[in-house]
Amino acid sequence: MSEICFLNQFDDSLDLFPELVSLVRYAKKDNFKASEYDMSQFYEENFIQKLIAYIHTTEQKRSMLISAHNTKRFEWPLFRNENFSISLQYSQKGVLPASPINTCIANDLKYLIVKGKVNFDTYMNNISNNNIYDSYLEKTNSETLSAGEQIEQSSIVECVIPTEFEEDTYMLMISGSKKSDTCWNFNSKSLKFENLTSTDVDYSRVEYCLSIFEEFDCTESLEALKGISIHHPAYYVRWAAVTTAINISKDSNWDMQLLQKVMKQDAKEEVRDCAKESLKMMFPNVEVG
Repeated sequence: MSEICFLNQFDDSLDLFPELVSLVRYAKKDNFKASEYDMSQFYEENFIQKLIAYIHTTEQKRSMLISAHNTKRFEWPLFRNENFSISLQYSQKGVLPASPINTCIANDLKYLIVKGKVNFDTYMNNISNNNIYDSYLEKTNSETLSAGEQIEQSSIVECVIPTEFEEDTYMLMISGSKKSDTCWNFNSKSLKFENLTSTDVDYSRVEYCLSIFEEFDCTESLEALKGISIHHPAYYVRWAAVTTAINISKDSNWDMQLLQKVMKQDAKEEVRDCAKESLKMMFPNVEVG
């Protein structure tokens, strides 16, 4: 990933925000550690008022930051390279709609509350050593943070979710370098493990295509899905292709043959076990080796 600085997104931002410029310059060092940087300047009233006034100066600036799909929140990227990224997030007062999925991402993450008040829920990833599908999230904490406070999450093992903004809130979000090739996704209601998604761009595109095939019930994709389920280098993509194919297929014999092939040949024990369990549930009268 190339090094990108977004501070010059607006012509005058470099001159107006020496605090942010200073943070970016410091962060570009190879040994950058957010925990060692003095963030107190971002909680000073002068900086906060200057920031708010700047963002609301013109509709043009605001429209560049606000998503077309959500006028109550925006994110202003400040800097990004392969080691970390820094962005400023804004959210209006209110309860956030619950997502169907809670994700333990592949990066360490830190939220710094610049202005406002926000409620966070923290979950711990209980990873099963026997079967990945026995993994689950456990809620470990709920807390309310105000300006000058911060919260961190460790990659994969924790999931920190903002649930309600008690006031209009500005936060700095600092994301560290990728520490895993996958993100762990859990059902937000049951907290049970659902699947892995890739942090690799090419693999993510394959996963996105799988979701499109399933959404449109694309039976023409079955042979391609069979190839992916057998030959793709990422085991979680292989298994995603298997489940997508079975959900699309109208032929139970074809389903059984695919699962048997995966159970016998896949290089990953967890995938073989999942195929075996699927065979037992789908075909209880067929003997599974």
